[in-house]
Amino acid sequence: MSHSLPYGLISFLLILLLASLIGNAGVVDEFIITYWCGPPLKETNIERYKEIKDAGFNIAFVSVDGAFKKEDNLRLLDIAKEVGLKCIIADQRLTWDIASKPDWEKILDEVIKDYSSHPALYGYFIMDEPNASHFPLLAKVVAYIKKKDPKHLAYINLFPD
Repeated sequence: MSHSLPYGLISFLLILLLASLIGNAGVVDEFIITYWCGPPLKETNIERYKEIKDAGFNIAFVSVDGAFKKEDNLRLLDIAKEVGLKCIIADQRLTWDIASKPDWEKILDEVIKDYSSHPALYGYFIMDEPNASHFPLLAKVVAYIKKKDPKHLAYINLFPD
């Protein structure tokens, strides 16, 4: 008599095991519900973030405006905190090729210093849909952020294939 587990249950258990092994410590503490391309910077205010929260999202994402300056991100993080959201920020210093610059670690240290202690920070937007040739540089950035700020996600949106 065979006592094998159904394929679906085995798959589910493997997913749980993998999630526990590869997840960033302290990052994924709830199921992320977010969107792609948030409201333009000029339309990002307390009322808009309340709408986002009321719509059931728990993470505010980067704006359609692209990368922001430090002051913009700190304002967005303050708004997110006020309404009870976390935020993935985009910073103009976080270019996809940052790890090819001679002072890239210093730049990342500055970015981490600027945001890591903010209670509304969920993570850092790194790049949208890179191709495989970008992976070596991106891996350096992700590893460095994970080492220096393990509580916050380094977000890269991958192609579905």
